[in-house]
Amino acid sequence: FSTEINHMPDNAEVYMIRGLSYEKLGALKKSNSYLIYEVKLNPNFSEAYVNRGTAYSRIKNPDANSSFYDEQINNAISDFDKAIKIDPKNGYAYYNRAVAKYIKGDSNESLLDIKRAKELGFTDIDPNFEKNL
Repeated sequence: FSTEINHMPDNAEVYMIRGLSYEKLGALKKSNSYLIYEVKLNPNFSEAYVNRGTAYSRIKNPDANSSFYDEQINNAISDFDKAIKIDPKNGYAYYNRAVAKYIKGDSNESLLDIKRAKELGFTDIDPNFEKNL
């Protein structure tokens, strides 16, 4: 496969794998560009929004003012909202939205999302994060 996005096949799974691979390598902007296409190809897949929302929440631009990061967090929360709308039992989406809301400064809403994630059986919750709420 070519590394250029516009030469990739129309297969959401390929974009997801590439996007998550770049995320693990720390190439978050490149990761997000692949995850954007994953959502476009599979807009009713809850995990596509979770993947892209997670990428948004990790992108930082050291040359930009804080409004850039605020926008990325808002994009992340929007994607987690969409994931939850598609699959209201997605505990991972609730947990990630809790983290994004906490970063945004909304501890009360974050705590509600943590509680809901637990109710849904999501157990991979960072205990240090939960203590800081």
